[in-house]
Amino acid sequence: MKLTTKLLNKIIKEEKAKLLNESIESMSPLVAFANAWSGLGSMVSEQVTLMMNAWYEARLEDVLRGDDVNPNAIRLAADRLMPSLDMLGDNPDAVEFAEALNDAMKILDSGE
Repeated sequence: MKLTTKLLNKIIKEEKAKLLNESIESMSPLVAFANAWSGLGSMVSEQVTLMMNAWYEARLEDVLRGDDVNPNAIRLAADRLMPSLDMLGDNPDAVEFAEALNDAMKILDSGE
């Protein structure tokens, strides 16, 4: 079998994905959350902060329906943060954060 550049790139990509998955699984849950949060970038993290403040103030739906929060930013944050929040288990802060994200996703999904 001839090893082509395309095949070699595919093998490298698959092995890299395996290594990344293994490193995430062995990571402490708090470190996993910190990495996920820092990977969001400042604009998305600002949007999540606005969303969380609105959730605490019981005005989440108003904020999400307005122009203050970008729905795509909240969806991106939910996709990236929920796995690490799940890893944190019964930590009250993680449970609260996950609940707020889930509430936001329900509101966003119902508006489409």
